Amino acid sequence: MSKKPITFSILMGLLTAFTLGGSIFIIFELFGPQGLVNPGFVFKPVGIILFFVFPPIGGALWGWGIASLMKVDVKPLIKTGARTWTIWLFVVNFIIGMIATYELLDLPINTHNEFLLVLLPAAGFAAALPARVMIGKLGLDNIKKNISINTGVAAALGFLVVGLILQLGFGWEVGRPVYGSHNMTTITQWCCLGSALAGGLAMGLVLAKSNVA
Repeated sequence: MSKKPITFSILMGLLTAFTLGGSIFIIFELFGPQGLVNPGFVFKPVGIILFFVFPPIGGALWGWGIASLMKVDVKPLIKTGARTWTIWLFVVNFIIGMIATYELLDLPINTHNEFLLVLLPAAGFAAALPARVMIGKLGLDNIKKNISINTGVAAALGFLVVGLILQLGFGWEVGRPVYGSHNMTTITQWCCLGSALAGGLAMGLVLAKSNVA
């Protein structure tokens, strides 16, 4: 493999981690259970507006970055990225919330293994659809399926690898928190960054090897 596909793939991975993974990281940092924003403020009009600001910003920056890497018109991809990522992120979070709240599938998220089991497929789906939609917007229908499968699988594996590294290497484990430092929110933030990085790397690699980038 030449250096160009590797470079392109790395750039796509970093872009995706910074924008899509970064938007999730910021949302948890601000609005999570231990976030900086007061829980009561989240449900006020201003808090709701702020909560809905970060996903479209992340998606828009992702679209802008892809357009810049692919050297195509920026505006369509900015709109597509913002819209697709926002809608799909909240759909996935709603499904996870239903599982956690009502113990659907008898899988309450209270141990590290159940945490990974529930969120691994969620990470894969959260990555696969935006990638597929974005590639469709680029007019590359012939590689949409390949992109979505590779991106989804890579994102799920990225989530898993980071989760296992945190558990086995640093003792960060859902259900056995280290007082004052780690909790499920913190672990989710880092796992999502790993997921976005891996998904972006896979997406960039498929694009580069298809000779369209």
